[in-house]
Amino acid sequence: EFIQEMSAERRVDVRHVDWRYPVGRVVMSLGRAGTVVAESRAIAASNQVTDREFSEEVEACVMKDFVIPSPEELTKMGRRDLRDSEFICTIDPATARDLDDALSISYSTRPGNAGGYRVGVHIADVSHFVPINSQMDYEAKSRSTSVYFVERVIPMLPRKLSEDYCSLNAGTDKFAFSSIFELDPQGNVIDEWFGQSVIRNRCRMAYEDAQAVVDGDTSGDSMVIHPTELDPNGERTGKVITREDVVKRCVKSVQLLYKVATMLRKRRYDQGALSLNKAKIRFTFEKDDKTRIAPVGYVLESSKEANWTIEEFMLLCNIRTAEKIVQYLPDCGMVRKHDPPIAKKSHLFITSVREKGYEINGGSSLTLQQSLQKYKDDPNIDVLRLMATYTMSLAKYVSSGADEDASVRHYALASDLYTHFTSPIRRYCDVVAHRQLILALEIEKMYLAKKAELEAKKGKDISESEEERVLNSITLEQLEKRDYYIHPAEVEAIADHANTKKQNARKCSDMSLAMFFCQYLKALSKQLGFVAAGNAAQAEQAAKANGTHETIIPAPEGPANPNAIARFQVRCFVTKYNKEERFTLYAPDVALDNELFHNSPTQRWVLDNIFKKETQSFICNWGGKGTKEGKRKLVEAPEAKDKEDGEGADDTKSSKKGGKEPQEDTGRQKQLKAVLRSQKDSDEKEELSLFSCVTATLKVVVRGTMQLEFVVDPPWERPAEVPLIPAVMD
Repeated sequence: EFIQEMSAERRVDVRHVDWRYPVGRVVMSLGRAGTVVAESRAIAASNQVTDREFSEEVEACVMKDFVIPSPEELTKMGRRDLRDSEFICTIDPATARDLDDALSISYSTRPGNAGGYRVGVHIADVSHFVPINSQMDYEAKSRSTSVYFVERVIPMLPRKLSEDYCSLNAGTDKFAFSSIFELDPQGNVIDEWFGQSVIRNRCRMAYEDAQAVVDGDTSGDSMVIHPTELDPNGERTGKVITREDVVKRCVKSVQLLYKVATMLRKRRYDQGALSLNKAKIRFTFEKDDKTRIAPVGYVLESSKEANWTIEEFMLLCNIRTAEKIVQYLPDCGMVRKHDPPIAKKSHLFITSVREKGYEINGGSSLTLQQSLQKYKDDPNIDVLRLMATYTMSLAKYVSSGADEDASVRHYALASDLYTHFTSPIRRYCDVVAHRQLILALEIEKMYLAKKAELEAKKGKDISESEEERVLNSITLEQLEKRDYYIHPAEVEAIADHANTKKQNARKCSDMSLAMFFCQYLKALSKQLGFVAAGNAAQAEQAAKANGTHETIIPAPEGPANPNAIARFQVRCFVTKYNKEERFTLYAPDVALDNELFHNSPTQRWVLDNIFKKETQSFICNWGGKGTKEGKRKLVEAPEAKDKEDGEGADDTKSSKKGGKEPQEDTGRQKQLKAVLRSQKDSDEKEELSLFSCVTATLKVVVRGTMQLEFVVDPPWERPAEVPLIPAVMD
C-alpha cells in the first residue's frame, strides 16, 4: 500500500526491487500534484513513455551544421534539385513545429496528358540525418513515436532535427524524399517518380488559411510569407516578386489541390474506403501564453475540406510507396494492416442503433460508409461513428511476409497495401519505410538495367519467367545500400514494439485532453464564484451574484478539496461495453468519453446491479425513493470515513481505467447497501443498453493522475435539455 500511495498520490516513480519484501527507491520526482507539469509527467510515466532529454551520445550523432551542397555534389549524391521547378508549400496546424510533409501541384506538361496534373508529395528526408545503427537510431527505435500532449510534445528525435534540419520550414532549402505523380484529368495515376531531392518551401500555410481559400476567400490576408520569397525591387532574382505574387500562386495551388483531392476522395469511397472521424476538443489559450498550461476556452473541431485535401495526397503517397516496397522486398516490407470488424461487435452495434431508428448495413466497408453518410447531418452522427469505431479491429504494423496465408489489406482504406511514409519526424516505422524504399529503388534500377540488356541481346521482350529470373539474380551483396536491408524477423519485432508505443502515445494524448478539461473546469468554477468547501451559503450567494449556470450548485459543507468543481452536467451515450464489468460513456458536446465500472462506489446507483450478456445491457438499480437523499449524501462525500471500522471511502480504492477491479466493500459501501436493500420493494430500475442516452455530472478525481469522471445522474435529476458548458471564460 505504501508503494501504491507513493506511486499514485505523491506523483513519484517508484522502482520495486523485491516484491516479497517490498523495498524501493524514489528515482524521480514528478512535481507538485495538481499542476499541469506534474500531471503531464505522471501521464507519461503511467504509459511507459520516455520523458527525458536525449543523452549526450544521441546528441553527438546530430551534425553540427547542415548546408545544402553545391549542384555538382547534389548530382553525385543522386538528388534531384526541385527548388526552381516546383512551387512547394506546407499546410499544417498553426502551432506545428515539426513540418514533415509539403505539396506542389501544377497542370501537366507531359505529352498526351492535356488537362492532367503534376502533383508532388515531398517528405522530410529523415533517413539522411539518422545513421542506421547509430545511438540516435537506437533511441528513435526505442521511443518509436513522438507523443503529443496539449501543451507540449515529447519528440522521437532531437529537436535540432525535428524542428530545424528535417523540418520543412518556410524560406529554407531542405533535403526531402519526393514522390512526383502524373495524373490524368480524372485523377488517375499514369506515371510516377520516387527519389531523394532538395526542395524549398515557398509558403507555410495553416489549415485555416487553406480552408479560407476553399471557402472562396482568395485574399490570403492571414498567410505568412517568408521575407526571402519576396524581391520587391528585383535586385536578387532579376524580376519583381511581391507578396501579392506569392499569395496568388499559393491560392492557385490550394484550389488545384482541392480539385484533385475531391476526385481522389470520391474514387476511394466508391471503392469502399471508410471514414470514422469525429469531432475533437481543442483548447484555447491567451495569445501571449507560451506555456500553454492555462486554458481559457475550448472548441470542437471536425475534419474540414482543407484537412482531408492534405490527407488524400498523403494516402496516395503511402499506398504507392507500399506497393513499390513490397514489389521488390516482398518478405520484409513494413506495412500497415487493418482487419475487418469483429463480427459479434458489429452485429450488436447494428441491432442496437436499429432500435433507435438508424438503419446501418455493415456488410462491407462500402455499405457501412454509405449507411453512415445517410446520417451525416444527424445530431448524433459522432456517436454513431464512435460506436462503429468500437467494432473495428485495431490497425497495426506488420511485416509483409510475416504470414504468407494472411492478408495485409487495410480494411478502412480499402487498399491491398498501405504503409506509413509521410511522417518520419514523428514515427520510426516511417523511417524504416524510407530506408526500404531507397533499397527498393536501387533494386528496381538494377533490375531494369539487366532486363534492358537481356532484351537488347534477344531483340525482343523477355517472358515473365525470365523477368523473375532476372530479379532473383540480384543479391544483397550487389547493392550499395545493403545496410538498409532489415530481416523479416526484425521488421516484425520493430512493428510489434511500434504497435505498443502507438497505443501508449494515444492514451497519453487522450489523458492529456481530459486532464486539461479538468483544469479548465476548475478555473471556470472559480470564475463562476464556486467555493470548494466550508460555507455553502456563501458559495450559493457568490454563484447567484455571478449569474451562475443553472446546473452549477455550491459544494457541500466539509473539508477543503482542491479538486472540487462546480456542478456541470453533460449529455452522454452508452457507446461500448468492455467485458461485463464496465462500459463507456461518450459526451458529444465536449467530445470526451469515460469508462465506468458497474460496481464503482463513486456512482449513485445501488452496487448490486445486473449485466445481461445476451443483450449487452446493464440493469441499473437506483434504489427506493426513500433512499435517494441518503444515497446522495453518502456517495457525494469524497473524504467520508467510516470511523467504526476504520475503513475509508477514498476514490483511489475504486478501479481506474484499464486497471484492476474494485476491491472489497469498505464500511461505507456496506452501510450504503444496507440502507438501499432495506427498501427493495420500491427500487427504481433502469436498463442501460448501447446508445442509451443519460446525463452525467462531471467530477475531478485523483487516481494516480488527475482524471475526469462521469457520475451518471439518476433519472429524477436529468433535465429535458442540458445547457452546454461555457466554451470560453470571460
